Amino acid sequence: MSKLFKRSDTRGILEARKEWLENKKNTTALRNYVSLLSEVTLSNVELNYALLSEVSIRELEADNCFFDDYFKIKRDVYTSICKFICNNSAYEFHNGYKSNDKSNYNKKIAILVKWAGKQYSPFAVAMDYYKCYVEMGYEVKVYVEGSTKMDIEPKLPSIMTEVNDGDNRFSGVLRYDSYSSIYKRIESIVEDIIEFDPLFLIDMSDEASVISLVLNNSIKTLNFPMRSGMGSCMDYSLYLCADIKRTVSVNKIYDCINEKKIVGFMPGVTNFSDIHKKLGYTREKYGISRNSFVVITVGTRLSNEISEKLVSSMFGLMYKHDIVWMIVGNSKDNKTINNTGKDMIENKKLILIDYEDSLECLYSICDVFLNPVRTGGGISILKAMHEELPIVISDIPSDGRVFVGEDNCINGDEASLVNYIETLFLNREYCKSVGALMKKRSEFFAIEKAAKRIIEIAERPVV
Repeated sequence: MSKLFKRSDTRGILEARKEWLENKKNTTALRNYVSLLSEVTLSNVELNYALLSEVSIRELEADNCFFDDYFKIKRDVYTSICKFICNNSAYEFHNGYKSNDKSNYNKKIAILVKWAGKQYSPFAVAMDYYKCYVEMGYEVKVYVEGSTKMDIEPKLPSIMTEVNDGDNRFSGVLRYDSYSSIYKRIESIVEDIIEFDPLFLIDMSDEASVISLVLNNSIKTLNFPMRSGMGSCMDYSLYLCADIKRTVSVNKIYDCINEKKIVGFMPGVTNFSDIHKKLGYTREKYGISRNSFVVITVGTRLSNEISEKLVSSMFGLMYKHDIVWMIVGNSKDNKTINNTGKDMIENKKLILIDYEDSLECLYSICDVFLNPVRTGGGISILKAMHEELPIVISDIPSDGRVFVGEDNCINGDEASLVNYIETLFLNREYCKSVGALMKKRSEFFAIEKAAKRIIEIAERPVV
């Protein structure tokens, strides 16, 4: 039973947040919480902005938590925050700003991301496009907005505060983490982008930034959604869409995307690497025998995405056959794994890895990629496809389904996924042929093709 906190002061907001976090599928609590964030004041604007960004991350942990006008309310909150920042800023934001004449085709591209943590996949995607466009002869800037640090309980997700210093070697990556004031941070990014005067801005902020709202009258903005076929609370010139059928279907429910702005776009979301051929990972490193059949699962939200039914089905299969399950990501908080997986871990049948910098290296010692029933996982799936791993994935709408192809997905629940793994285990020639098919499909998603396609799309007139 929701308590429906009415107060929009800091205490009331944090109480409403705590209530929702205790049960993320409680749509009444979510509506109440997000509505409270819309009441922006000088004292809470920093907090409200950070918490709304957090909602955009955590909403993926709760299937079917959205209510009919969810995305519209989120957009209203972002708009309120955006207007408040602009009205209380010392910087004079441009309204209807017209950028310099681009008749000479200045070959400049801007990319926006929210955070820069190692486990924040949009940043990895942004850096792949950055490198690709630089190789194509463009001058590219990646703007990392960052967040104001908040000492609150429960703590904010680690990706909101983690810093990836490894990419500081790229001069085109501009970081704004050090600005403690939201006003200074937004002002600086907007001013820097307008001064840079790019052909267009690719927004990869994953529903967590107001920058496109500020800039939409100034620079052509292309929304590059990090979650295929979901609703959107952002504003943009064009919406890049990998799954138009699914997006239009979702939009009939939430009415949150201007369908005239939707553009079909088959993404390339990673640079394929042959690093494993140099680093030479071995099964011995993990205590895995040469004859074992290795299944791998990768993700940043696995504590919530790996269900009890999937664990139970996989463990049953692992007791029956010489199968090892390698899980890469934050799975250690998964209650089912903690309660039932101790023997599996001790016997090297279940291997838990917090983070792996070179997924290709791990894939080179695995046989199959198992994707939990979820909407995300696209990058890790595509990399696995390139390494010729069969992808065991449900046919529910998801990022991975776009890459794998609906005909190659499994119609059924977690038990059906595990049954298919057994089929692959028992028929290694068939397993090899499925891997070869995945390898072939992965070539359609080369990032170079996608990067050129974005340039073609950006040349379209704005609706």
